[in-house]
Amino acid sequence: MYILSIFWQQKIPVWDRLISKWLLFIVLVNFANAFIQNDDPSEILDIQPKCVLDEQATFAISRAKTDYCKTYLKEISCEIASNPNFFPSSLPRFCPIKTYGEFTGHCNCWRIFNNASVSNIFAINHTCSDWFADNDNRSIAETVTLYRTSFVPVGTGFKPETPPNQISLVFFFLVSGRKSLRQNERYLYRELSKLCDRYSNIVMAKIRYRTTWGSTTRLLAELDVYKQLIEDLKWNFSFVISMSESDFPIKPIEELSEFLSMFPNKNFIVGDIGNTTEMLESSETRSIFVFCDNYLYRLGHKKFIQNIIYEFGSDWTILSRDFINYVTYGDDELIRGLRLTFNFSALPSESFYHTAVINSVYCDKYIRHNLRMVNWDRKRGCTCFNRDVGDLCGCSPVIYRRSDKKLFA
Repeated sequence: MYILSIFWQQKIPVWDRLISKWLLFIVLVNFANAFIQNDDPSEILDIQPKCVLDEQATFAISRAKTDYCKTYLKEISCEIASNPNFFPSSLPRFCPIKTYGEFTGHCNCWRIFNNASVSNIFAINHTCSDWFADNDNRSIAETVTLYRTSFVPVGTGFKPETPPNQISLVFFFLVSGRKSLRQNERYLYRELSKLCDRYSNIVMAKIRYRTTWGSTTRLLAELDVYKQLIEDLKWNFSFVISMSESDFPIKPIEELSEFLSMFPNKNFIVGDIGNTTEMLESSETRSIFVFCDNYLYRLGHKKFIQNIIYEFGSDWTILSRDFINYVTYGDDELIRGLRLTFNFSALPSESFYHTAVINSVYCDKYIRHNLRMVNWDRKRGCTCFNRDVGDLCGCSPVIYRRSDKKLFA
């Protein structure tokens, strides 16, 4: 079941009609690219300004355009360099499914579990002995081929747990920092404020962050919105659906509400196993990133956290209220360590929730789907024009055109 398509090329005021029709359902708007920025380093870290800087940190500081940003980057770099335990080297796993937690030895491999409910998981720590029988002379290539033909990812298969009924949903719009939006941010903020005055079920976030694509502030903005939802608005919602301003719903809201009601406390998160493998091998995953002056700076490297499973995927998610409460307020060693680590990582929303759900007590509340239909054309959407000077490159979805209507049949 798909509920949304991304980047539909049709200039009609569709969301205005939808909002007017669906007043019983909750919408949250977060205008994220504002001229107000909550990134005062003195409020984030107790810093020591004198240290020997990493080569990448020195290069980043030299490129910063403002004195404020130069100082900010230097102080954070010094804090990390002077504290070898700044990032956790290892974190516990609390997944109640026993097979998920059996880590022995160190190797990069895939392992097939006997329990069909847990299926296959990628992990950086696993024994590979299950792949080979005694005196087995098959090549590694044959083993990989055997795996690929029998692959069944975690979280597949929709098995309703309760009868359908109507529930309350929060639609979370994050307006990201495209250059065209930054140039018109005051105008956009005023117009969105008018929309909030017009509809009682539309609210803007109190604190506004600059959330350029891939920036570390993206996760901070989202967690802050979740706090506002729970503490201030006190809405009785069941799920939060993250959305883009170009989303186009292709299912009635009533049908979506009934569908999600059959999966209480489940979390719809797309974890891309192929992307996870690629990301684990990339330097971006092991790098320390800090966002300042509308730019994501690379300050050095950090090691992988041991004993956990990393997962990467889409930042379009459907999260349950219980899981949102956990990632926002949870105080166990696992979630504290993940919040800290991903606050200094590029693309945090494309891995934080995925890694948290598969390592926590919510691992059995994970459905590997986000009910999206996205037009990923890698040849057209992954061009990086400034790779020689950029610290990070990525891909964008391509709009659906009228000629693509057959895809929705």
